Amino acid sequence: MSEKAKKIRFNVIDLLVIILIIAAIAVIGVSKFMSSDAAGGQVKTMKITFFAEEVSDSIVESIEEGSIVSDSITEVKFGGCSEIKFGESISYISSKMDDGSYKYIATSRPGYKSITLSCTVTGKYSTIGAVLEDNIYGVGHTLDLLVGNSRFTARVRDIVVVEE
Repeated sequence: MSEKAKKIRFNVIDLLVIILIIAAIAVIGVSKFMSSDAAGGQVKTMKITFFAEEVSDSIVESIEEGSIVSDSITEVKFGGCSEIKFGESISYISSKMDDGSYKYIATSRPGYKSITLSCTVTGKYSTIGAVLEDNIYGVGHTLDLLVGNSRFTARVRDIVVVEE
């Protein structure tokens, strides 16, 4: 073989492939680092309160204190209900005003109630919310809750660190 055949030559395509491999390794490394410390918070015990504006009476009747609460999509378990409060349902209807504009009015709906329930969990807490099993839950987060054998849509109303 000639001397030219024995030499390894690099061209622009080889250089681009090497740069892409290095970039991929860097992205994977950064994402692993970020997910392991997503919020940068410390492990704390927190009380998370959920609120649903409108839940049917049949669901209300099936929920009791101590029922296990979880996110039905991510399967994150929040533990048992420690507090449950029911109130009038909150429905919004639009009403046409005299000037032709519309105004939304809050009203209640027969056969439905609002529900507020709380759970005590342990996870990372920071300014962006609670991090449980690499899932971030902040105030206003909407999720499908599974409470006992009932499923409904609710929002995170409040997250408070429990003093130990």
